Amino acid sequence: MTHGNQAPEVWAPPSPVEQAHASKRYAMPNESALNVLLIEDDPEDALLVREAFEHEGEGSRLALQRADRLQSGLARLADGDIDLVLLDLSLPDSQGFETFERTYAQAARVPIVILTGSDDQELATRVVQSGAQDYLIKQELRDGLLCRTLRYAVERKRLEENLRQSQKMEAIGRLAGGIAHDFNNLLTVILGYSDLMLRRASGNESLRRGAERIKQAGEQGARLIAQLLAFSRQQPLETWVLDLNKIVGSMEKLLGPVIGGSVTIEAKLSAEPSPVRIGQGQLEQVIMNLSVNARDAMPDGGTLILETALVHLDDVYALRNAGVKPGPHVMLALSDTGIGMDDKTMSQLFEPFFTTKEKGKGTGLGLATVYQIVQQSDGHVRVHSEVGKGSTFKVFWPRAEKTHEKTHAA
Repeated sequence: MTHGNQAPEVWAPPSPVEQAHASKRYAMPNESALNVLLIEDDPEDALLVREAFEHEGEGSRLALQRADRLQSGLARLADGDIDLVLLDLSLPDSQGFETFERTYAQAARVPIVILTGSDDQELATRVVQSGAQDYLIKQELRDGLLCRTLRYAVERKRLEENLRQSQKMEAIGRLAGGIAHDFNNLLTVILGYSDLMLRRASGNESLRRGAERIKQAGEQGARLIAQLLAFSRQQPLETWVLDLNKIVGSMEKLLGPVIGGSVTIEAKLSAEPSPVRIGQGQLEQVIMNLSVNARDAMPDGGTLILETALVHLDDVYALRNAGVKPGPHVMLALSDTGIGMDDKTMSQLFEPFFTTKEKGKGTGLGLATVYQIVQQSDGHVRVHSEVGKGSTFKVFWPRAEKTHEKTHAA
């Protein structure tokens, strides 16, 4: 897409062959490079930035685009998918602190590093205090400074977002746990008296039906409480190093009655052992919750594919996903041919109590529980979906060293 007076200059990512290889390593398409937007009107300074990256061997890991006006840069930011902004404060259509303000307003969640020819300490302090990740002088881009700043800026932003999400989930978890325990005490009384009523309702059909409805409602509430308690669990969990292939293989037979006859289940398991460190009950719950979510996305039937694979997540992938350590991982993927999701739904997907189902049809805890379990077991979840084209949930865990080893996880 062209914006402003000049199309953004594109520093091309790796070749198609290299991209295909990278896609297999990441197990996530279109993420073989960091997308960096340079908003700079001086071609010589843009070349300086490019040379700085190439000198540090970062060229093949970046997709560098340049806009020569702030307006065209802001339009590119509006398109999304930018991981880092390198911003010159002196542009033909904007000058000084206002340049940063307008950029930050457009992309507050994207790390912004100021690249300037002016060593203005007062301005540097002001922009950093207002949200910029760093303030660099162009003439001092040497000894890998720009590349180190890039890694630090992106990682810091990812960690900040991850921390906010973790704090929010923890707070909701504590609240849910407290409510669950109190409500569980009430349900014990309700279920106890409903059983008593059923025993005394012999010969009174109206009373028996009423007691059964009370008991059914109580049991439904008990199932919800069990989900709340699972979601809010904070105590250490007993874990084993399990072969993911074996668990998925055994679950495949159990999923049929749950998913229903209108959905075809296919399993594509790795030929190699796929050891992960997690509690068996928690792993089975992850598979079940994701499968039920897929079923609900295919009201007219379809196909659910369960896949396992050994993948290698490299430094670029780790940089883009806070908390991920580069190295060998085990992947569990569940793909459906359902209705898919739009961006708004995707942004709220793992929020506790968020659901797209009709009132009374869902609790909104299934995917939130998946998120909690995966986080507790040092894994992470990625989702790809398009409206009308289905969804794929991919869960990654660090590959464990041994099988059948019993441990405890916090």
